[in-house]
Amino acid sequence: MNKDETRRELVRLVAEAPRIAPSIAKYEQSRTYGSVTDESLDVQASQRWELEAAAVISQLASSGAEVYVGLQAQYARIKDESKRYHSRSILVHQVMQLLTSANELLSSPMGSVEATQTKRAPAKDLELPQKVTFSWLFKHVPVGLWLAAAALLLGAFAAGVRSSELSFIREIFALPKTHPTSSDDAQAKPAKP
Repeated sequence: MNKDETRRELVRLVAEAPRIAPSIAKYEQSRTYGSVTDESLDVQASQRWELEAAAVISQLASSGAEVYVGLQAQYARIKDESKRYHSRSILVHQVMQLLTSANELLSSPMGSVEATQTKRAPAKDLELPQKVTFSWLFKHVPVGLWLAAAALLLGAFAAGVRSSELSFIREIFALPKTHPTSSDDAQAKPAKP
């Protein structure tokens, strides 16, 4: 789909939204979603509309322009948050706003697909050694990954130590019961008269 076809599709989807979910007009009046309901929502048309909107946003994001990739991320966030909305019409309204933004971006220099091709350059091929050694790992594995691995090991160790104090874990692994220390013995035994 070229730029003009994409623009026509965006305009069509934005124009259809109020017909599919008429109660979104209530948002324009009150600026809150509290009065937006699904009482007049055309459910079948809204499902088709959502699929078409997702396809257009995905197509724009596949151009590689960062603004459209960000738009697709916003769409995914809105779609995920919509599970908590009291009305599906709210999702239609928020996606309509995204589509309006996409249409505006098509006209802006930031949205020019040709000007902002940001596809990553292919990484240089990493040649695997005959044997993976610690020396090779230290040279090729990022520091953040080493720190994450160390934190994971430390967390597992701490969890193991802590769980060994639980009685049912001691029973499962047949661990001996802990014995009180000498200072505990002195406090537990009464002094002899």
